[in-house]
Amino acid sequence: MGDVLPKQAILIVNAMSRKGEATFDEAREKLKGAGVKLIEAHAVTDPEKMDATIKGAIAKAPMVIVGGGDGSLSSNVDHFVGQGTVFAVLPLGTANSFARTLGLPLDLDGAIDVIANGRRKRIDLGLIDPLPDLVTGFGDGSLHRRLGRRHRRLAPMRLSPAPVLPSLR
Repeated sequence: MGDVLPKQAILIVNAMSRKGEATFDEAREKLKGAGVKLIEAHAVTDPEKMDATIKGAIAKAPMVIVGGGDGSLSSNVDHFVGQGTVFAVLPLGTANSFARTLGLPLDLDGAIDVIANGRRKRIDLGLIDPLPDLVTGFGDGSLHRRLGRRHRRLAPMRLSPAPVLPSLR
């Protein structure tokens, strides 16, 4: 797997996220203008359909761009684990903690620049039961080190091999 991002993608935006509906058309046009060929583009108005839409897209595209907030991202990132599909982030929520933690630009133009011209970056993912919290690290074992002794108290914890995400150039 090289670190260059694919130029073909499917865009899936949670239209119910803070900026999702208002930004969908603009994001689609800016992605095309940046050289990303969109195989499909979906503005999902029923959050219950995000899961199936993303799973279907993973089977069809080398990169799936997910637009939404932390809920949209954290509830769907695990579908990318073990797949060859790039999980690209378009932060369109309120806090955008997931994108912020990874150092991704929070503005539309910056995020699209990373998607169009950035590099893949592995991350560590952890799910702490029974809470649906997403814990991120950078694919180098830093998540294990950061959790240290807390890992025992937070058990059971499942750490997954990381999907790939675009990172800053």
